Parts: sequence; structure tokens; C-alpha cells
Amino acid sequence: MKCSRCAQENPPQDKFCPECGTRLRRDLASNGGSDRQAQIQNDDLRRALAEATEQQAATAETLKVISASPNTACSVNWAFCGVYAP
Repeated sequence: MKCSRCAQENPPQDKFCPECGTRLRRDLASNGGSDRQAQIQNDDLRRALAEATEQQAATAETLKVISASPNTACSVNWAFCGVYAP
């Protein structure tokens, strides 16, 4: 089966292209693949969106904790004014 990314011809037992590492999707070749391909892409996008949402929530929580810290706020304000505050 040819790799969809680099057009390398691959042995039937390979799951990934040895040339570029792209996942080989053999199930797409058997039935034309348009419905199955769309489902796989949709699943991949959902997973990526869920990961990005989790990372964004974690970052927001971290920033909230940092901004609520009295030592951090003092240091930032003093540094901004050009005065050193240990």
C-alpha cells in the first residue's frame, strides 16, 4: 500500500510508513474510504480539541494561582516601578 504522505510503497503488514512515519490506513482502501476517512478525521479532531481544552483550562488555573500569590504580585509591582524588592 502506498503512503498517502510520501507515496512510499509499503509491505502489507506495516501499520506505519517506514519512510515518513505516517499511519497507514488500510481500512480506507477496501471500501473507497470516504465515510471511514471522515470518521477517523473527525475522531482525531475531537481528541485534539479535548487536549487543547484541557491544556487551556490547566493554564488558566495556573495563572489564577500565580496572580493570587501575594509575593508574586509584590515582586511584579516593585519590579515595574524600578525598585528592587527581595
